[in-house]
Amino acid sequence: MQDRFLRAQAEFQNSRKRAEKERVEFAEYASTEAVRALLPILDDFERAIKASRPTRNTARDGNAFISGFATR
Repeated sequence: MQDRFLRAQAEFQNSRKRAEKERVEFAEYASTEAVRALLPILDDFERAIKASRPTRNTARDGNAFISGFATR
C-alpha cells in the first residue's frame, strides 16, 4: 500500500514539473512569435526613414516626415 502511495506521489510531482516546463516553453514560443510578427513592420519603418533622408538633390522637407516617427 505504501509503495503504491509513493509511486502515485512521484507521478504527481512528475506531472507538475512537466506542466511547468510546458508552460515556460509555451511562453517563450509565444514571445518569439510576437517578435517575429513585428520585424517586418520595423523593417518598413527603417526603410521609410532612410528613404526620407534628404540628399544633395532633394529639398530639406524630409525632416517633417521623420519627425512623425520620432519618440518623445
